[in-house]
Amino acid sequence: MDIQSTIPASSLLAGAVTPDRLRARTARCAATIAAARDEVVGWVADRRGRLLFRPFAGHLDVLETVLLGVLDRIAAAQETQEMDAGAEYARCRKIDRCTAVVRAVLKWYAAKYDQRLTGHPYSELLASADKVTLSCWREPFARAFSAPPTGPLCFIDDRSDGHVLRRCSVPSELKLTGDELVDELISELPVPVISLPEGAVRGAWWLAVVAHETGHHLEYDLGVTGLVRASLAQAVPKALESKWKAWSTEVFADAYAAVMLGPAALWPVEELQYGPDSFMLQAESTYPAPLVRLALLGELLRSLGAKEPLFGADEASGRLEVKDAGETAAHLAALPDVANALLELPLGGGPLRALADPSVVQETGRVMGWAGQLGLEDRVISPKDERVSPRLLLAAAARRHRTIATQEDLVSLHGNLLAELVESGAPGLLADGARELPSGLAGRLAENLLRAGDVA
Repeated sequence: MDIQSTIPASSLLAGAVTPDRLRARTARCAATIAAARDEVVGWVADRRGRLLFRPFAGHLDVLETVLLGVLDRIAAAQETQEMDAGAEYARCRKIDRCTAVVRAVLKWYAAKYDQRLTGHPYSELLASADKVTLSCWREPFARAFSAPPTGPLCFIDDRSDGHVLRRCSVPSELKLTGDELVDELISELPVPVISLPEGAVRGAWWLAVVAHETGHHLEYDLGVTGLVRASLAQAVPKALESKWKAWSTEVFADAYAAVMLGPAALWPVEELQYGPDSFMLQAESTYPAPLVRLALLGELLRSLGAKEPLFGADEASGRLEVKDAGETAAHLAALPDVANALLELPLGGGPLRALADPSVVQETGRVMGWAGQLGLEDRVISPKDERVSPRLLLAAAARRHRTIATQEDLVSLHGNLLAELVESGAPGLLADGARELPSGLAGRLAENLLRAGDVA
């Protein structure tokens, strides 16, 4: 159909928007959608054909299916043209905007996967991170003999600490100024990610943060958020309930890290949280005060059977002056019960504490032996093909790291740890391509995107 311009002949724009020009604008809109579709298909096909992306086959399936489904719905909306030239230009702009969001989502995820490409400076580190993630991620599902959902994708960020983007989180760089067009799209895509601290590039022992961040994903994917909050509420005095409920997500992740890595989970928290007394006593909306958090980790490790010395509730209380007591003292007094409540949470067919490996927690056996081997050029580290092996290696590296005094030895430990981690762990995928997407996901996300873009 020919779309006729409704601009009055007396207008300065008369003749500017001819039917041919309008058809060209509509065609350009369609070409933009087609180009975005080709970009999705091409990127997924290339990565799917590379062995190093095999652990993320399910992620690739999700991204391809959902993003192409959204683009197909956008293309269908694009076919319904407006009779009025101004309205058609406005509609095309909105369609282009929705298409740009889809392309931005692909590029945001693609940049994270492509840090694994051969020759990328982060490729070896991320190959090691994937081993640690799989080791932590699979544990509760393996015990329950159940298939896990899609596991997390690690990437290196410029942050100084670890960070998780859950399925309900929207990366800030995807938010367009003044709107929330990508909220629903990202919130339902089953492609969770973990941001690793930039320092891991030079110190692979920082991969210990993976256990904490994986705990965040597991809390939501196992559906235990309500249970965690209720258990904490029962473990503390009534006056403290609201605080511990607000902190529940972070303390659960700390508990999971302690179970997975033993004392190795404590080191990064100490590095990131230690400071002057005024800072150590300052709680945040989602975190206990650093003093309380570190003491809780100590109580968790103590309850799991870790060796002394540990900085727990009593040790933290000894640091408090009378003027500082108050609520902080009350939180510290509740920590043994809090630790027990967390460790007794049912997870994967048994209590959380049952997932712990004694040699990891107590830093004995292979952990002690491997800590010595990680300082050698010719190492004998075996067996390392078990699911727990990457965690044993991280525990060993953390133990050795505490005794290193020279930069040369730190560089050596970093390289040796990476060399061992990339060859460790049991076979498995972080995202199985066989799992089905929720019914109608692509269509629902497309409709929400179009509605948010104000395109009928």
